[in-house]
Amino acid sequence: MTEESTIIQQLRKHDVEAFKALMVDHSEDMVILAYTLLRDPGRANAAVSEVLRSLWDGNLLEGIDLPLHVFLFSEVQRACAFPLRKQTKRPPLRDQRVAGGPS
Repeated sequence: MTEESTIIQQLRKHDVEAFKALMVDHSEDMVILAYTLLRDPGRANAAVSEVLRSLWDGNLLEGIDLPLHVFLFSEVQRACAFPLRKQTKRPPLRDQRVAGGPS
């Protein structure tokens, strides 16, 4: 079993140490990607926070494919493509997958 597979299994159990490991390994690159796409540090941090919150809440755990960084970056891109709106509640990230695209 790979280290990433172990982290995913631990995340499913809401293991705080696994979440911290994921944050240490990936959060900076996720923010850089979001900032590159949005050009706004506040919105970039919000997009990454949304992905991480959805991951912690378990909304994304069923859809995780390895390598983990590719999955996380695709979720950040999705969060950036569908920005939060104050007036309109958007569906969870998992429900925004593009038909015919990677799942």
